[in-house]
Amino acid sequence: MTCAICEADNEFKDKVWYTYADRLRVRDAARSAQKLISEDLTAEQVKEHLLYHHFIQPTPPGKNLNRSLALQEALTSFPRYWFYLLLALYRAQALSEQQIYQLFYLESAPDSVELYDQMQQDLSRLSYRSFLYKLWPDCMADTMRFEDNGPYYFINRQAIPLVERLMGLESESLPFGAYVTSAQQVQEGYLERDSRFLDTVVAMRSQLYRREFEFDNRPSTVHVAIEHWYAPIQLHTELSDGESFSPAALLGFRVDSRDGALSHLLPSWWEYDRGTEEPDDVVKEILRYALYYGGERYQQQFPALANNNCPGPLIVVCEDSYRRQEITALLAAKLGDSQVPIYLVDRGTLLRDPYAEEILVKASDPSNRYSLLPVIWQEGKILRDVHAIPGTGSLCDGSNAAPLSSDDSEAAEAVDLSNWAS
Repeated sequence: MTCAICEADNEFKDKVWYTYADRLRVRDAARSAQKLISEDLTAEQVKEHLLYHHFIQPTPPGKNLNRSLALQEALTSFPRYWFYLLLALYRAQALSEQQIYQLFYLESAPDSVELYDQMQQDLSRLSYRSFLYKLWPDCMADTMRFEDNGPYYFINRQAIPLVERLMGLESESLPFGAYVTSAQQVQEGYLERDSRFLDTVVAMRSQLYRREFEFDNRPSTVHVAIEHWYAPIQLHTELSDGESFSPAALLGFRVDSRDGALSHLLPSWWEYDRGTEEPDDVVKEILRYALYYGGERYQQQFPALANNNCPGPLIVVCEDSYRRQEITALLAAKLGDSQVPIYLVDRGTLLRDPYAEEILVKASDPSNRYSLLPVIWQEGKILRDVHAIPGTGSLCDGSNAAPLSSDDSEAAEAVDLSNWAS
């Protein structure tokens, strides 16, 4: 059965949208739809359209953002987890409904129809109040097939002052590209590519829920918090070769033993090889981490990692196992005997269970297999030994230890990345 509102002129259906967005009352929207489109429309039909049909969300009402009112609405009426949702969307640029469900709702409750309905109600309110922009891929130009059919959510204009406050950016405004107010701003290729990598971030967070591990013979829990996830929008920099550089992600894994004896925040860097670039170009980009770790931006943003010469491992996620083998072989030829902490895994294997045994291959030791959490634990040994970053800390915290001296050859040799590109 066709929907009269979906088939109406954009001007009329947008007015129905704005009427509902004002006070989130279906009866107001129904009166507007009956006046503008058809007297035969019922409140149930209007509700069905507003909550479930695929259509292009209009731009926020009004020409300008009223920062004070937007911030007041958020601070006085939002539950705390919505703040983290907006932080995650700032980092990710876009998350699908299913990704949001796994990141924020399954963490605190078992899967259920009621829980999913609660999420949809939350996202609907945030969208109609223009804190989020909702977009279905099938409403865009039909040039790509998405693995995740959406809908996808972006930060919208009303969220700007809240995100700036949460990120400590009050002295500067979010750049235009950090939020979306219309479908014309969304590039399908980037959305699909980024979503595929973000699936791995979601898996690494969500598959830690209610699991227990063991470190130093102590039962422990591991968690990836939203505030310990750094995305390209936070990491982007320009290297000494004059080219820009953006790691796909930095994730901090918080390890806490049940007896309280262990509490560490350990870093791991992530890259994604979509399989569309030449293998040699992918390897060159991976090796540019040698420049990144020696750069001013990295040293200022992550002083504990820089001062202790311990960035943690770099995990390269390849699109499939064949591509992983290809990139591993090229890296191994470049690195020779250099035991640099570069590990590779194919996307499908990682998504099934990031914490399964022996899913990683080390670029300098491709004949052996490794497991993710033991790798992160071992490669962060220097940070653990000096208690550089406790579990309650931040990866941006300063170092608790003096920088490694130039003659501390034994410690530096284990983690020195200066020979990556040699």
